[in-house]
Amino acid sequence: MLAIVVIGIFAARSATKPRARRLIVVVTTVALLIVTSPISVIWAMWTVAAVECGRLPVTASRFAAAYSYSVAGDISYNEGVWPIIVPDYYCNAADAEAAGFHRP
Repeated sequence: MLAIVVIGIFAARSATKPRARRLIVVVTTVALLIVTSPISVIWAMWTVAAVECGRLPVTASRFAAAYSYSVAGDISYNEGVWPIIVPDYYCNAADAEAAGFHRP
């Protein structure tokens, strides 16, 4: 994140045209918002898990000591809410059960 800020500052200072300078500031600001947004963090984690599994992952939550998991299609299935509820992701229900989670 610090690298984005530093690159944006140096690029904006080295840009000679005001229009190029504004574009660099806008791009840097958008990049910072994407990186620091709570929603994008959890979506990134979920997307990585989906790519690794080759399908929608099983989400397992320790919220309120429930130790439950949900599969895609369940009413309780969600990607999580950063930083309050950060689920563990598993490729199948058997892996989630082996880790100590149960179906709600």
